[in-house]
Amino acid sequence: QRMRAAGNPYFKFISAQDQASVGGTVEFGQGIRLSTSTGQQDGIYFRSVNGGNWFLVCRASSTETAVDMGVAPSATVVSLELRISSGNSVQGYVNGTSTGAAITTNIPTALAYPMVWVDNRAATITTAGKLWLLGWGWLINER
Repeated sequence: QRMRAAGNPYFKFISAQDQASVGGTVEFGQGIRLSTSTGQQDGIYFRSVNGGNWFLVCRASSTETAVDMGVAPSATVVSLELRISSGNSVQGYVNGTSTGAAITTNIPTALAYPMVWVDNRAATITTAGKLWLLGWGWLINER
């Protein structure tokens, strides 16, 4: 059974970058996606491309809204949390502090796969990036 965004789920990811990528386009991601395929997928997740800042992304029907979380992957351990409220608002948190505006558009109604990924999107990668996942968890309040 798939999760429902209206179930008010909270997801937390504790991670650090072990190695930055060199060359090409590399995406780090952690969150909930509707597919396990590589490339851009619908879902609610945190994404960093080429070592840039983490962005909270809500993507539905291949259209997305993203909010900059103000912190990039690094050797420093960071806690990224997303909270979905009634299926119509998603707020991101960095180390327990609300960061950026809440997203209210492009929120998918069904969520399938909690996951963490590194997607090497170009053949010119000379050094692949590595992301440590030190912990993750979720709570779904279906009241």
